[in-house]
Amino acid sequence: MYINIAHPFFYQSIMTNRSVYIIILCLWTFGLSYMFVPLMVYTKVHYHKSCILLHPPLEYYCIGAFVYVISSVAVMVSNFKVAFLAFRKKQVSLARRIPSSGIGTVRSVKFFSAMFGMYFICTSPSVLCAGLNIVFPVPTPVYVFSIYLIPFNSVLTFIIFFFINNKFSQAVMRTFSDVKARLCKG
Repeated sequence: MYINIAHPFFYQSIMTNRSVYIIILCLWTFGLSYMFVPLMVYTKVHYHKSCILLHPPLEYYCIGAFVYVISSVAVMVSNFKVAFLAFRKKQVSLARRIPSSGIGTVRSVKFFSAMFGMYFICTSPSVLCAGLNIVFPVPTPVYVFSIYLIPFNSVLTFIIFFFINNKFSQAVMRTFSDVKARLCKG
């Protein structure tokens, strides 16, 4: 996202269909190996005494926590860089005395702050519960609730984007009215 905003021509030259397919292939390969390696590695009887999802082995937890920290830092850095670019754009327009209200800058900073905040709030409890579960038992309902927060992030992202972006909310409302008109014809 940052490269697309900061260097749009460079982004267009590197983000070809081939590079998108390679990125998707790498992500799917990593995800599938992360899912299927435990099936092959953790076959001993003592691993079957408890659910591996609720009580992961330390090395399995470390891989997930490491990937989570890297992705959180990457999301945070890119959001801060985009906010910095928005502020810099505002300063340049003020220096050139081009009329700029700064509303777009504030809205974009609010948007990125809300997005990162929701991402962190919805995804960090499961990582923390898994880490705590290694040291002492976390109640199963608490751990399962923290896992269900992760997909809830997608719903919240949609809602935040709906209320912040007028064009998006108008398009969604138009889509719903079109679907309603088609369903209620008969």
